[in-house]
Amino acid sequence: LGVRTDAVWLRMVLRAPVVPAGTSVTWTVNIDYPLLHEIDVYLVHQGAVLQQAALGNLQPVEGRALRWRTPALDLALVPGAEHELFIRLRTGGGMIAPIHIGDKQQLHSAGLREQMVQGLFAGLACCLVVYSLAQWITLRQRLFGYYALLVTGSAGFSLQFFGVGGQFLWPGNLWMEQHIGVLLSSMAATASFLFMGHVLQQLQPGSRILRLMRAGACVTAACGLAFLLDILSTRGAMMVLSVLGPLPSIISVPAALRLMARRDPLGGT
Repeated sequence: LGVRTDAVWLRMVLRAPVVPAGTSVTWTVNIDYPLLHEIDVYLVHQGAVLQQAALGNLQPVEGRALRWRTPALDLALVPGAEHELFIRLRTGGGMIAPIHIGDKQQLHSAGLREQMVQGLFAGLACCLVVYSLAQWITLRQRLFGYYALLVTGSAGFSLQFFGVGGQFLWPGNLWMEQHIGVLLSSMAATASFLFMGHVLQQLQPGSRILRLMRAGACVTAACGLAFLLDILSTRGAMMVLSVLGPLPSIISVPAALRLMARRDPLGGT
């Protein structure tokens, strides 16, 4: 739904199917985007509110309906009857609302598979950070320090984006939920400028590209600091980072093409 600060209402008409006698199904609504700040859910039947709940990553952990990685709620649907489901959304950044409604057991199984994927990703990121730090300490090469920063920022943002950070690392910490995403994005963008600039300096000593990369690193670091000091809003910081974030890769493309033309394997990498 775009980057917006106003609230958006969604309305859905639901009819719970009649299940065979002797069986029971718990119907659940799951919104697969953990970064939504406020989610108000109203289940209405024949003009009366059957159920009301407040979800979102700014809600206290102990008050959440289901302690899933994503906002979720069991719905008290009357079998065979028509219902209206109203969902009010508000957040500080991009508003994304992939909504799934279905059998709780099936949704939970899909959530566990996603949890496993995120766990593998987090483990790989930790290995890369530890390896890079060890190389930086033993070899005294700044390249590995820059890469450790790059992995920490990008992987940390991914953990926050997919809800793993709020689930395990900082549960219930409102300051972290509101700030950590932009700060990690700023770290990743700054480290990307420094890392790729250092590589290009080794390939092309004295190139003006290094100064351009350092300038980009200063701008992204200043953006993160301004956001931390509440000088820059979430929307403003994300606009700056979304523009500057791809620049290190774009600037590096010509050098990579020249290396590939010389049959240097580093160019393709």
